[in-house]
Amino acid sequence: MNQTIRYLFFTGLLTLALFLAPFDFISNAQSSAEQEAAEIASSLDENQNRVLDDAEILNAIQMWILGEALPDGKTIDDVSILSLVQIWITGESIRPPLMGDDFGDDEGEFIIVWGVALGSLNYENGIDDATNFDAVFSTTGVNRVCPNGAAVLKCQDVSADTNDSRGVAVGDVGGHSALDLVFANGGEGRFNNRVCLNTTEDLGALAYTCSDISSDAVRSNGVALGDMDNNGSLDAVFANSGQNHICLNNAGVFTCSNVSEDDTDSNGVALGDMDGNGFFDIVFANSGKNRVCLNNEGVFTCSDVSADEGVSNGVALGDLDFNGDIDIVFANSLKNQVCLKNDGVFDCTEISTDESLSFGVALGDVNNNGFIDAVFSNLNENTWCRNDDAGGLTCEKLNGDNKPLRQSNGVALADVDENGSIDAAFAESETEPWLCFNTSGTFGCLSGDIN
Repeated sequence: MNQTIRYLFFTGLLTLALFLAPFDFISNAQSSAEQEAAEIASSLDENQNRVLDDAEILNAIQMWILGEALPDGKTIDDVSILSLVQIWITGESIRPPLMGDDFGDDEGEFIIVWGVALGSLNYENGIDDATNFDAVFSTTGVNRVCPNGAAVLKCQDVSADTNDSRGVAVGDVGGHSALDLVFANGGEGRFNNRVCLNTTEDLGALAYTCSDISSDAVRSNGVALGDMDNNGSLDAVFANSGQNHICLNNAGVFTCSNVSEDDTDSNGVALGDMDGNGFFDIVFANSGKNRVCLNNEGVFTCSDVSADEGVSNGVALGDLDFNGDIDIVFANSLKNQVCLKNDGVFDCTEISTDESLSFGVALGDVNNNGFIDAVFSNLNENTWCRNDDAGGLTCEKLNGDNKPLRQSNGVALADVDENGSIDAAFAESETEPWLCFNTSGTFGCLSGDIN
């Protein structure tokens, strides 16, 4: 059927299903629906991309109306049935569930997912190859790690910690050729930032041993990793509500201190060699003026990126205009900004007229044209912004109208399904995380499993 006929057919189908729902004889159809659902689940477990046929969508609608459980014990909610119908009407392929289980707490209440990072967590253990990207989510409850099996993320707890983690970064902190996790924590009375060393055994499930980086009683909102003192070990820089901290890593032992005397409300942080002296510098996204802190062999000199004052929630670095200098992109609460660096001076402009409330940003070549683009995690529709080859960005909705009207708190980019295009993983408030598969700038987005 074409899309118009499918839409009309669905309207009649839904009317008929609603009329038949109260009658007992629908139970036979329901039994058939359960069998069909089991077959669908079995097919999805084989990681096959496939198209929903008319009988399958009818069975799904019947199960939704009756509130009957799927084989995994969960029911189809209103958002999920509408998404399935939209996929059926457009004739798009469906994918397996993204997450092996939900992100709810023990009482079934959704937690807030604050941050996301991607990395090949099992590469050195012989399970992943170097391009098989797994996902890590920082949350208000237990943090989650989701190994990637053919673009299907099967999630597990990182540890029993419940520290209200506002951000996460991935890197070989322990110097053992395995990717570890660092969490920026901000829960009331749970401020200690944590490092979780990867202790996975060969061909085993991912395992971590977590400990405090420091005992600073300050809320951290973001974290970035880099070798700040060029000693061969990854250090951690935290964006704090108060003075920001740098934690130098010496053989796994962290020593933390203030980056500067700045007492700011920093929401995000990124690292890069902004002045070309061979040391990582720091850029903070602040409530107020954003700051760049230049690193002169461990001594930091901080200054304003520009005179603009507002609320910046996230920051990412990259050479957008291909002039050899590192530029800055800020995710803002009103209008996002790109700050192009020329001759040591930043020229900051609004990215577009869109007044999106953005919470995070990541940079990468989304449409495979050789230039760095930007992806923003927003309140409601997420966006990606195409680079005009000179650092100017033109934005469009990343996921069309398919995303629930909820808040995306963070975004990370990597080629999760190994098709040659970078995909986007989003950290969501009050819903499952979103994974958006990309084919040269065209995204198809799905949430986690149906709850």
